[in-house]
Amino acid sequence: MRAFIFSVILLGTSSLGVAAEDISKYGQWITGDMFTKDDLALFKADKPVQGNKTGDIVLIGPTKDSANIMGPLLMRAAELKVKLRFYGVLMQATELPGHHKGLPSVQFIVWKLHAPTDPDDLPPGQAVHFEPDTKIPGYKVVIHK
Repeated sequence: MRAFIFSVILLGTSSLGVAAEDISKYGQWITGDMFTKDDLALFKADKPVQGNKTGDIVLIGPTKDSANIMGPLLMRAAELKVKLRFYGVLMQATELPGHHKGLPSVQFIVWKLHAPTDPDDLPPGQAVHFEPDTKIPGYKVVIHK
């Protein structure tokens, strides 16, 4: 079993401004490829990400509540080298202990994902929802706050 590191932003913090601000209004869809390097989950977007020192490469991770489900899904996507379409929010990356300074300066926090050929908005009843305490066996998820 391999451990992967996710940098997780607690969505109740003031990373995008006022603590009470609803960050869901910053949600966006991006398409690209998952990969890993030095046990970090990374994403190569189809276009450069504004304000990111590594251009189109960003750190990627789930919210704290979805880490046990979304984390293994992201890792499996990286292992299979599949292109995905993600919905979430771009934020300034947090420094990860023990990792070099050449990391991306932006991270993407994933709220949902699908294949690029699937519609962004599924008809009611077709989306799959998981409980936060659900776990996918075979992956150890390590969360850095």
